[in-house]
Amino acid sequence: MKASYLLYAKSSVQGVVVIEGQSSSHRIRIVGSSVAKFTANEDYSNSVALSIKKGDRGFVAVNVLTHNGKNTEEFVFFLKIGWGEDGEHPLIDFDSQWVPESPERLGIIKHYGIRVEIGGLIFTSNQYDNKYDKTPGIRYVSDHNLICRYLAGDIEADVVEKAAAEYIEEESARAKLPDLEKKIQELTTLLIEKENLLAKEKKAAEKYCQQEMVVYERWRAASEVIGEVEKQWFHRPSIKEALQKYNAHILR
Repeated sequence: MKASYLLYAKSSVQGVVVIEGQSSSHRIRIVGSSVAKFTANEDYSNSVALSIKKGDRGFVAVNVLTHNGKNTEEFVFFLKIGWGEDGEHPLIDFDSQWVPESPERLGIIKHYGIRVEIGGLIFTSNQYDNKYDKTPGIRYVSDHNLICRYLAGDIEADVVEKAAAEYIEEESARAKLPDLEKKIQELTTLLIEKENLLAKEKKAAEKYCQQEMVVYERWRAASEVIGEVEKQWFHRPSIKEALQKYNAHILR
């Protein structure tokens, strides 16, 4: 089925294109594009908007659902997008599919993403493929447009491969986050306990110093009292006489 049976478009001189369904039963999603910018949306809607720079040419990957009673059909299209010969308005070709120039760069639209094979490996931007498809050699690329640009010949395979490898590294790092967070929490708890212990020790040391100071002050006061007493009592005749008898007894 041609896309023109399901869709039509309105465009402006500023490069904005609005794609709408031919009827309210036609629901649309833009899956990706090699040149256009659009708002990513996981839900289907009756109309979608995108923009394209003047002079750019490429394609838009579109997914369309049609509802007929209890039956639902799904159609996918690679639609050519560019500027008309007059260069005044962007145009989308709804009557023919966009075809890659390179026979090595073939892709398919699968529900919520795009698949392409590179070097015997499958690279997909479909998040559900990433979660549920256990096919050996499948790689996930989160950027739909990156795969579209590869299909269009605008970037080389290594860019796609690098994006997939970076995602694997990110997922591996993300999987380690709970353990890292747990370790950080444990270290934080130990640090708090250490700070509390140091605070208690500091408080105890301050209290000990205060007690030592009180003892010292008491000792000094007592020494002063004893000194004064000694001065008074040693001058008494009875004390002198007793000392003389004591000394005489020691010297015998």
